[in-house]
Amino acid sequence: MADWAGWSPDPQTLERAFELAQRAVALDDSLPIAHVVLGDIYLLKKQHEQAIAELERAIALDPNFAHGYADLGFVLSFAGRPEEAIGLVEKAIRLDPLIPNLA
Repeated sequence: MADWAGWSPDPQTLERAFELAQRAVALDDSLPIAHVVLGDIYLLKKQHEQAIAELERAIALDPNFAHGYADLGFVLSFAGRPEEAIGLVEKAIRLDPLIPNLA
């Protein structure tokens, strides 16, 4: 799981990415992609509830952000909630039929 989507399996790299994602959110809390990246890092750290919260924030900031819906679906499936994930991934595909890793 650590090398999912090209992420490095090195724990130091993950911690550095975590620090930078937190900084990005602190600098501009209104950027959905910053919340998606932070959510993805929480997923890699197996902190599912924090990941879900960040991805829900990304979607709240931009309700048309396909990447946010796709990643939230992905996290929910890892958190043992696959039924909830299906509709989110379907919505992501409707919003962007060419979204990477889903098309």
